[in-house]
Amino acid sequence: MKTQNHAILILVCVLMIASPAAIANQIEMPFLFVDGTIANADDVNDNFSTLLSESNDQDSRITAMENRLQLNIVTSQGLANPGDAANAFIVLSVYSSEGPVNDLAESNFVVSTKIVPAGGSAMTVSNFYNLGAGNYRFSVVPGTNVWKDGRYLFTINLYSTSADAVVAGDLDINP
Repeated sequence: MKTQNHAILILVCVLMIASPAAIANQIEMPFLFVDGTIANADDVNDNFSTLLSESNDQDSRITAMENRLQLNIVTSQGLANPGDAANAFIVLSVYSSEGPVNDLAESNFVVSTKIVPAGGSAMTVSNFYNLGAGNYRFSVVPGTNVWKDGRYLFTINLYSTSADAVVAGDLDINP
């Protein structure tokens, strides 16, 4: 059941992020030609300009989709247990169409806790490590409290010069 809920959460987040970029505008031609009438060259050129503009817009959307970053998360409870404040870990892998993205710093990321178990608090990043090969490790601790037994849901926003991305994940803290 936990795996199914995790998969549903990730699917919903992906659909929310990807859907707007995949929708293209309808083309409205400025001039409609009718059989038996003479076509004005300026009108024909305006129609071709409209098609060219839409083609260029679609090329830009396709290029943006190709340049999107792919983010994958693996979490580990580490030594953290309910009732303590030990480090837990999030490993984020970042890939582009050209391979692993290796040149990111902690300032490129924002980790936001979205849901915590009853009585829990938001996670805080205590350490950040660039592990190489497009992998980044975040050591996280409970912000103002100790870990509570349960699932912590979070997002990681990535801001870079090439593209921005967001991914959702979960961290289970169990005895």
